[in-house]
Amino acid sequence: MRPAFNRREVIQLAGATTVAGLVGPLSNATAQTGWNAGQLAHVIPTASHERFLIKTSFKSALEQPPVLRVGNNRVQGIKTDTAGRFWMFDVPGLTPATQYDLQIETAGRQAICDAWPLKTFWLDMAARRKLLDVHTHSITAVCLYVRQTRRLVSGFTRSAGPCGAV
Repeated sequence: MRPAFNRREVIQLAGATTVAGLVGPLSNATAQTGWNAGQLAHVIPTASHERFLIKTSFKSALEQPPVLRVGNNRVQGIKTDTAGRFWMFDVPGLTPATQYDLQIETAGRQAICDAWPLKTFWLDMAARRKLLDVHTHSITAVCLYVRQTRRLVSGFTRSAGPCGAV
């Protein structure tokens, strides 16, 4: 049975959680960088190799759904509360390892805040796992061959190498 999370996934989750905690209220960051947050209070970006999921909150409720511009594409926000202060943007179909400029706009295409960059990951986790599995199986095959060869050689001193002791 496969564990719920492997070590790499735990590290990625911890990194994403740390980044999300650092994003927090934008007032401190905007004061230091000159980035105009406008009515935007919080941004929590997540990225994969092919998708962005952006969660936002605004200082006051929005009457119309905001729109997230990702490069030349526009994605309408999905309201995640009843008042209209919290919105989510799901942006599928992106190219791996590509940086996009994002900007939140009104339905009338007026900028709510300044644009910011976000990059997709280079490769999906399934492909990474497949590469790691192939590599692991290759190492296992080599170690089995080395162990069998050691057994056939007479007078071989028993030592633990990268493939273990015979």
